[in-house]
Amino acid sequence: YGLQFHLEVTEEMIRDWIDVNDKELSSVKSYIHPEEIIKDTSKHINTIHKFGDAVFSKFFNLTHR
Repeated sequence: YGLQFHLEVTEEMIRDWIDVNDKELSSVKSYIHPEEIIKDTSKHINTIHKFGDAVFSKFFNLTHR
């Protein structure tokens, strides 16, 4: 199994990633907008966590049979 995204991510982690990678993000500011990432994160974080809970629960059940 593999995932392309960290389902355990928090809003704070995403804000930290943006802060830490500020220099790299400035070179792509024409098409990646940190303020939109933060806004979208706030809008979708609860859904991500619910999905993550479901995925991790199912994975745990698979590995503990």
